[in-house]
Amino acid sequence: MIMSRFSIILVCMAMSGAVSAQFVLGRQSMSCFSIRACDELCINSTAGQIDFGTMTNSNTIFTSGFEQSEGSANLYLNIDFKKDECSGFIKASIIQTFGCESADTVYVFWDNTPSALNTQLSGSLHTLRLETNTGCLFEKVYDFQQLNVPVIPCGLVFYNYLSPNGDGENDSWNIGKITSPDFFENEVVILNRWGSEVWSGKNYDNSDVSWSGKGSNGLDLPDGTYFYRVRTLQGEYTGYVELMR
Repeated sequence: MIMSRFSIILVCMAMSGAVSAQFVLGRQSMSCFSIRACDELCINSTAGQIDFGTMTNSNTIFTSGFEQSEGSANLYLNIDFKKDECSGFIKASIIQTFGCESADTVYVFWDNTPSALNTQLSGSLHTLRLETNTGCLFEKVYDFQQLNVPVIPCGLVFYNYLSPNGDGENDSWNIGKITSPDFFENEVVILNRWGSEVWSGKNYDNSDVSWSGKGSNGLDLPDGTYFYRVRTLQGEYTGYVELMR
């Protein structure tokens, strides 16, 4: 049903659970009430806007923007949050925007600062605002202490390819999260296929201390398969890496 200066939007995720709602109609506000309708759905409002979103236990949170009484066009999004256990940062990834088909450009702002679709956030309270070149708008405050954000376990990430040919890509062997506080104290040993040590380094950091396909004598090692042994305070890791120039 369409009425002047406002619209009522109701989204159901399941047919159980209580929903508390307050609808603002123009400048008139109805009383809060509860209904048996949709599980894990919360509909709220402040003066002049209707705002609703969902909170789920899945990795993805579907949410919506608001509608002001002046008639600003709605913009909706599908956003994914994950917490990096090593750094403590929240990784926010805007997967999809919809509800404003005429737009071809979306501008992203976290806490009034221009941002990319994928960003890292520290702290617990942040405001996301999206604007399009056609005037559609989304704005919402996220409290990560209240959201059930999945955690990315803290652990090293090993890449099994090295190509030190000077092109700026994979010229040295990168170990993901090796500079995290849990792993910064470490020792990396590179072995050839016969089990002989050809290179080693302490406090590996992917820059000042890193393996670039050379032996301990500074000479280039032949292409082939090499094996690594990485010792940290959290444990020992082993595997292989392909050297190919």
